[in-house]
This record gives sequence, C-alpha cells and structure tokens, in this order.
Amino acid sequence: MWAMSKNVMELLIAWEGVRMAKRRKQTWALIPLCLMWVIWRERNLRCFEGIEMPLPRIKSFFGE
Repeated sequence: MWAMSKNVMELLIAWEGVRMAKRRKQTWALIPLCLMWVIWRERNLRCFEGIEMPLPRIKSFFGE
C-alpha cells in the first residue's frame, strides 16, 4: 500500500528505495528532480517575469 509522503524529503527517500535493475534505477532517480525543476522554473516565470505557461505546455515536458 502506498501513502502520500508528508514532505519532499520523505518523497525523495521513498523514491530512492524503489527496487529495480541498476540501469533502470538511474533513469528512475531523475524523475523527481526533473519534476521539481519544471515546477521551480514555472514558479520563477510567474513570480519574476509575469509569464504563465499553459498547463498543456507544462505537461509536455513529461510526455503525455
């Protein structure tokens, strides 16, 4: 059973604990970092540039 983590640190620790082949795990480890980067980038665009990307464009960073 899976439950939502209380904070980002717990999420990253849980994500790191996923067991799989080494090569696949290396790729898997990048997913939370990419997600946080996209969210951080969007936040900065909104706060400092006054630009808001449409949701479909944000989703396109992750493939649909």
